[in-house]
Amino acid sequence: MNENRQYITITELNHRLSSLISQDNILQDIPIVGEISAVKIVRGHMYCTIKDENSAIPFIVFNINSFQYIPNEGDKILSIGSPNFYEKTGKVSFIAQYIEPFGIGKLYAEFEQLKKKLSAEGLFNEIHKKQLPKYPTKIGVLTSKQGAVIKDIVSTIRRKNHLINIELIDIAVQGENAVKDIINGLKLADEQNYDVIILARGGGSFEDLMPFNDEQIARTIFEMKTCLVSAIGHETDFTITDFVADKRASTPTAAAEIVAYSVSELTNDINDFMFNIEHKINLKILKAQQKIFSKGKDIQYLADRKINNYLSLLNKYVEKINILNPNNILQKGYFKIKKDEQEIY
Repeated sequence: MNENRQYITITELNHRLSSLISQDNILQDIPIVGEISAVKIVRGHMYCTIKDENSAIPFIVFNINSFQYIPNEGDKILSIGSPNFYEKTGKVSFIAQYIEPFGIGKLYAEFEQLKKKLSAEGLFNEIHKKQLPKYPTKIGVLTSKQGAVIKDIVSTIRRKNHLINIELIDIAVQGENAVKDIINGLKLADEQNYDVIILARGGGSFEDLMPFNDEQIARTIFEMKTCLVSAIGHETDFTITDFVADKRASTPTAAAEIVAYSVSELTNDINDFMFNIEHKINLKILKAQQKIFSKGKDIQYLADRKINNYLSLLNKYVEKINILNPNNILQKGYFKIKKDEQEIY
């Protein structure tokens, strides 16, 4: 370099900046959080942007297919890596060495991973699901005694049926004690000889519903001997309990509709059944009477025919006897002449 020169070249500047960044230990293997956008994958490498509310930086993942998790457009992620200054173009980018979903994205990824695992083990297979009883008399409801869920279930059942016994097992449906509480409640309910059990909670965020995505809860449900209906959240919410349960209801109210039969409809069905039975019995009696009448006519006909045959045969015998009767012969003009006891003509 010329000592009298009052400037540095772009190459020198970029080299110095690159050295500053690469030699700063604070900037090596750092975790960052941001949202992915403008995703492009070229020759197995992913090029995109990671951003937050105020700033953005190019984001590069080499050999993306070797990563367990591949982010999509709009995903919020946590990544570990280092910034890199590319001397040739003077651009800074972040080179990722590790990626995982962040926040809800991470929870959803864990949900999908567990769902895939349990499905592969057969916990969701229809062959293991128990049939709902048609006419239950005793129903157990696992939910919080606080809130509207239990009230909605009871009122919905009572609109259709006043005969079913409904018992509540109070459990926590969210929070740090929820998983343990739900498992204990399921085991307790399974020993109460219920015809069917409803596991229910109202709507909430994905995070609020996470206790129902617990692996141990899923395995507890799978081992139960009592038919279980899962009614978690709203119609668009799906949890692991929905997949492993014997029946999934879109809402707690829908669960009540599913398990409760209508007394008035059953009464009408019984009346219709009795009417049909009576009609069939009367029809059979009528057919039997017709058959007996028909058989009676046949017997009378055969008897008359037989009597006539006997009378005809008897008449023939009578005729023969009459023919051989000597009086009848004499009546026809035959005679004999005797003299001194001797026949002369």
